[in-house]
Amino acid sequence: MKNYTLLLPLSLVLLVACPALPQSSMTAEDARALKTIVPLSMNGFANSVRSGGSRVVNASSPLHPLGLRPQAISGTCGPNPAPADADNDKVPASFSYTYDCTVTIGTGFKFTAKGSFRSTDSDDTNPNSGFSTDGNIRYDFIFTNTETGETSGFAFVAFWTATVTLAQNGGYAVNTDQRLTFQPDTDKSQFGYQANTTYTPDNDGNAFKFDAGTLNVAGSVNFRDAKGKTSLFNLTVTNLHFGNTCPRAVDSGTVRTEDVSNLAGTKNNVLLLTVTSCDVWSATYNGNALF
Repeated sequence: MKNYTLLLPLSLVLLVACPALPQSSMTAEDARALKTIVPLSMNGFANSVRSGGSRVVNASSPLHPLGLRPQAISGTCGPNPAPADADNDKVPASFSYTYDCTVTIGTGFKFTAKGSFRSTDSDDTNPNSGFSTDGNIRYDFIFTNTETGETSGFAFVAFWTATVTLAQNGGYAVNTDQRLTFQPDTDKSQFGYQANTTYTPDNDGNAFKFDAGTLNVAGSVNFRDAKGKTSLFNLTVTNLHFGNTCPRAVDSGTVRTEDVSNLAGTKNNVLLLTVTSCDVWSATYNGNALF
């Protein structure tokens, strides 16, 4: 089993013209916002590595990235044909798709999905070669109160690019730019991080490098809350695992977000998120359960 070091200047939010982000104490309000946006970010991060960045599923399938079981679909919402993959490494030779659809889930809930993604194998005759992927997608979730007819909702927008190349040490170097914006109604939160990451493929008996594995991250979080305040926190991701038993998300691991050390006159606050099963998370703030 090899470790693959992802050399990441990761930026899930592009914070332009910020040469020095302020160090600020994490409030309970910050922790509650991070509790919502961090799992989305971690799932997105895992899926940018999984299967060469290509999540080829149809929205009508229970394997849809959101894990939802649609009852009605209008528009075009996911590819049906499998892309060409001559070296059988689960990274498409060249593939692109555009999403533009509305999906209804039960009574009073629907979402729209608009965007596109591309995935390209660097060499489809060599299963050890790298890949590139890029895309953007916006989900708008709409809830309707069946008694009053009132509607509410939220949106999140993701953008990513990633290039994976074979490094001299036999591992893989990954350069990526990813951004995630979460917008419930009129509020907006943005989350990003820069980190060094180690990826270890599962020893699952197959030759695929990106179908299942574990991510470990040490870095810093850039967080902009709904009021526009920007903060810098430490980030430690431990044994964040994705695999075939959880095809849309991560299924184990922890994500620790903490005040930057040595803030004068303050005690470090800690948000600890734990993945207990497939896309099921628990959270504590300073050791207390966070609801």
